[in-house]
Amino acid sequence: MSSDEDKPPAPPVRLTSNRTTDRGDSVASVDMRPLPKEPDDGGDRKKKTLKAKIKGSKSTAHNDNKPNISYPTNFEHTVHVGFDAVTGEFTGMPEAWARLLMASNISKQEQKSNPQAVLDVLKWYDASAMQPPPSKYMTSAQMHTTHS
Repeated sequence: MSSDEDKPPAPPVRLTSNRTTDRGDSVASVDMRPLPKEPDDGGDRKKKTLKAKIKGSKSTAHNDNKPNISYPTNFEHTVHVGFDAVTGEFTGMPEAWARLLMASNISKQEQKSNPQAVLDVLKWYDASAMQPPPSKYMTSAQMHTTHS
């Protein structure tokens, strides 16, 4: 299919005129302006607007039914760690804590005698790792202003 077949035909050229010359006599000159376009029947436009209305109503109706939910704020993941006195092992411990506990110098006997202290130390270490490091300088970067 060539590009000429895709284009609509050129509009017809007006071949009649009612012009008169300066002398008043009528001259049959050819006016080369194209004829105005014929009005469309509107069938395609009706289909397009109908489709747009259907799509618009679906998306609008769908958006109206769907609630706008924001992301959680102040989210905190709670870890539930238990201690099995029979086996002497912690249950439900995150892998990072288990690796830290294995690398520490806390013996199994100490873990068994006071498991809550071990958990408190692990929680403290985890919380301190998330905090930004303290300032390297002796003075704080905050400016103190006094009002008089």
